[in-house]
Amino acid sequence: MNKFALTIVAGAFAAILSVPAFSADKAATADYKSAKKQAQDQYKAAKKACKSMKGAEQEACEKEAKAAHARADANAKATYKQAKAADKASK
Repeated sequence: MNKFALTIVAGAFAAILSVPAFSADKAATADYKSAKKQAQDQYKAAKKACKSMKGAEQEACEKEAKAAHARADANAKATYKQAKAADKASK
């Protein structure tokens, strides 16, 4: 086998091996975006529910909604970072 053919075969093999890693990265990103959107949707629903309340009760409700949103965002980010680290470790 000549050098050119060997280079083509090696390049094709490398491309095949990189496809699953690329797919895992796309899946992690899609999961992260989905979790962020779900957190945002839940936050909007919680804030809407707070509008029927008055005074200190409404303030407490809005603070809890904001805190729940921050926790959901942090959880999504941590999960994404873990997926990225696992993907990097598997390479």
